[in-house]
Amino acid sequence: MSLPFPVLTMRIRLQLAVDSIDYRRFLVEVKNSQDKEVFQQKVPSPRSGKLVTITISSKVLPAGAYSLQLTGISPDGTSELVGNYNFRIASR
Repeated sequence: MSLPFPVLTMRIRLQLAVDSIDYRRFLVEVKNSQDKEVFQQKVPSPRSGKLVTITISSKVLPAGAYSLQLTGISPDGTSELVGNYNFRIASR
C-alpha cells in the first residue's frame, strides 16, 4: 500500500483492523527498508470497534518503504503477534 502525503503533513495516523481487542494494549514497531526500527509505541486497546489507531510524526517516516509489526499484550503480560503490515510513504 502506498500512502501519498502533502509536504506539509505533520502527523500520520494509521488505523489497523484487528480481529480481537482482548488485549490490554498493543505494541507497534515500525522498521524502514534497512530493517532498522524507526518507531515503537505501546497503545491502549480500542474502547470500541476493532481499530488500533497509531499517530506518528511525519519526521519519523520520510518517503520510503516500511514494515509495521503489531503485537497484542494480554492482561497477564504475555504477548502475541497480531499482524505484519507493509506500506510505503510517497512524497508529493
